[in-house]
Amino acid sequence: MPPGQPVTVVNTMTRESDAAAAGGQPAQRSNVPGLGLLTFVLVVGAIAFAAFVARDWVADWGRSVGPCLDGGGAWECVVNDASRTQLLLPIVAVLAAFSLARGAGVERQQGRGIGYLYALLGFAALAVAWSLGAAA
Repeated sequence: MPPGQPVTVVNTMTRESDAAAAGGQPAQRSNVPGLGLLTFVLVVGAIAFAAFVARDWVADWGRSVGPCLDGGGAWECVVNDASRTQLLLPIVAVLAAFSLARGAGVERQQGRGIGYLYALLGFAALAVAWSLGAAA
């Protein structure tokens, strides 16, 4: 490049509104009817599960660990079936529900109906945690 000539920079990245203004077609955002509401209900259900159900299980587990630790079996008190069903299972279920809700949202934006499966799997994760934890 000879000295003194201006440098030209071309931006190849455009926004949807820029593409529409330039006469191009904006990117299509497909929508799957009902999936947005189902995803929203899944997120609210996971928050409600964590706030109202799992909170009580974790508190019950915490109260049961104290007397067990006084007996001298520290590791056995923390790692047992009650710990799995009342502490670990609700945490995993809520994280799985949030992750599956995000996956359903992405699939909804891309116009694919498999997002319904993700949302139903999120509800199933919460239901399994509830049924196993309530039995403990």
